[in-house]
Amino acid sequence: MASDVKTLQQDLRRRMEGAIETLRKEFAGPIHFLRGNHEDFAWLGGLAVEPASGTAAVDPFDLLRYVPDGTVVRRHGVGVAFLGGIETR
Repeated sequence: MASDVKTLQQDLRRRMEGAIETLRKEFAGPIHFLRGNHEDFAWLGGLAVEPASGTAAVDPFDLLRYVPDGTVVRRHGVGVAFLGGIETR
């Protein structure tokens, strides 16, 4: 029975990796996102921001990247500034 579970786990992993590679081919790059109003701000703030990109990977497949406030991401010669959340007083 343990070998059956291991075989199923390996099959699932292979299928997931195939699906992720398909997604990577469909997108020109990772999906960038900024903070909103209800995120886990402590968790986002604890992510390691890469100096070269100014963004942080949030998943092991590098499909999603968090962009901290005030960061400008350049893609295809265009700069996009990121500023998220809401001001509270």
